[in-house]
Amino acid sequence: QGYTWTATGVPDLSQDPPVLRSIGRSSYGEEAATTTTSAPTEGTTCATNADVVNGTVNDLSLTITRDCDAETVEIQLEYANYADQWLGLVFADGMLGHALIYTTGHAGTDTLSMYPYVNSAMNVAGVTRNTGNTWTVSQETVVGTTLQLTLSSTFAETSVLFGSASTLTVSYAFGMSDTQLAYHGSSNRVSSALTFDLCTCSEQAPVVTFVEGLAEYTTVTGPVVDNWCWYDNDMTAFDTGADLTQTPYDHTVHCMIDVEFCVNSGYALLQESAATPGTYEIAYHFDEHWNDVLRAEFLAIEPTAR
Repeated sequence: QGYTWTATGVPDLSQDPPVLRSIGRSSYGEEAATTTTSAPTEGTTCATNADVVNGTVNDLSLTITRDCDAETVEIQLEYANYADQWLGLVFADGMLGHALIYTTGHAGTDTLSMYPYVNSAMNVAGVTRNTGNTWTVSQETVVGTTLQLTLSSTFAETSVLFGSASTLTVSYAFGMSDTQLAYHGSSNRVSSALTFDLCTCSEQAPVVTFVEGLAEYTTVTGPVVDNWCWYDNDMTAFDTGADLTQTPYDHTVHCMIDVEFCVNSGYALLQESAATPGTYEIAYHFDEHWNDVLRAEFLAIEPTAR
C-alpha cells in the first residue's frame, strides 16, 4: 500500500538530488535545543580512517577494508578449493541479494573476472548483471588450487552493501566444473555465512548555524522508496513490479524493511514532477538519521500489515 511520510530538515543542495539532513534536529524531527551543531554519526565511529574486517569460512577467506578518507572499499579474497569453476559471493544470509561472481557469464564468452550481479530468484535466470555497479580487479592469481583476488570500488558504488548497516553478511557458492554461470548443484553452496561487524565512518558534513525565523528548514511530504528499487532495479518495485515513477504507492513496506538489500540501501522521498505531471521523481534523499527513523517506523508495523 506504499508509505507516505513527512519530514523536516535542511536541504543539502550540494547533492543532486538534494539530501534532507537532520542537522540541528533531535529524534523524530523535534527541534534541538542547540543552535549550532555538526552532523551526527551513527553506530560506532571507526577509530582510524580505515575499517578492516576479516574472516574465514570453509575454503574462503575475506578481508574487507573501507578507507574513510578516500571513500573506497577493497576486498581481498582467497579461495583454497578452486578448480576452474565460477565462484560467487552473495551479500546476504542465503543466495538472494547483491553478489560478486567470478565468471565468464551466462554465455561463457565474457573475460573471466569478478562481476557484480543481483540474485533475485533461486534459478540462473534470476541472476542478472548489475551494470550500475563498478568494481576494479587489481590482482588475480591462481596458484595450484588457490585463487586470490583483490578488487576495489567507491563508497558511492557500494552504498547498497555498506550504506548504514552495522553488520555485513556474506554467503558463497561455486560451480560444478565450469566458469560459465550455471546451477551450483545441491552440495556446492556453503550453508555457514560470514558475518562482519562494521564501524561507521564519520560524516564529513559542515557545521551549520541556525537562526530562528530564517528558512533553513523545509518540510516535505510524499511517498517513500528504497534506493535499491529506484536505482538498481530501474525504478521498479522489487515486490510488486510496479513502475515507481507512475504508481509509487504500489510498493509495500515489506519490500522496504524485510528485503535486506532494500533496507540497507536507505530511502528517498518522491514528489510529482513539475516538468512531467503525473510522474514521480526523487525530491530528496535522506541522511542516516532519517533512514534510521524510517526503519524504526517500518519495524513497528505488524508484519502482516506491511
